[in-house]
Amino acid sequence: MVKARQFSPPNSRQRGSTLLGIVLGLIIGLAIAIMLALYIRESPRPFISKGNALPITSKREESGTTFDPNRALVGYSSSQTAPPVLTESGDGTLHATTKNPLTSKVSTGYFLQIGTYRVKQDAEQQRARLALQGFESKITQHNTSVMVYYRVRIGPFVLLEDLNSTRKKLFNNGINSIVIRFMKK
Repeated sequence: MVKARQFSPPNSRQRGSTLLGIVLGLIIGLAIAIMLALYIRESPRPFISKGNALPITSKREESGTTFDPNRALVGYSSSQTAPPVLTESGDGTLHATTKNPLTSKVSTGYFLQIGTYRVKQDAEQQRARLALQGFESKITQHNTSVMVYYRVRIGPFVLLEDLNSTRKKLFNNGINSIVIRFMKK
């Protein structure tokens, strides 16, 4: 005969629940995180200056000019300086110098050409940008055998002093210009 098996009650040493395990795990994890945060907070920082190092200055800061991060966007490299001052010698040639400009004694005049465009609307937009910055410009049409070009120019200038001051103002506003010389009639 087969005896009926008796089932014993579950082991009394196994007590608790899943909820108790989750709560204890969270408490232990939080305690470890707090200890780690305190340790990192009190440890020395390798990349933070303690004030012992000499301040780093660039040549640009020493010269008094400020850094313009947008200068490269308007067509100038960071190594470019202000445009040179143009002077005219007795034989009629232009020389770039850093001296004060001389007045023109020859019967010539000057324009500052801002740009040459194939589409008149582009030239009008450049002229409008110049007008917003306070420069009065003109658009001239140049016909070639192949195409029509529209030039945006400022001037005419009789004195090189006026030309150089306007050219410097244009440069400070981020606008490139070319000096065009013409003979007066």
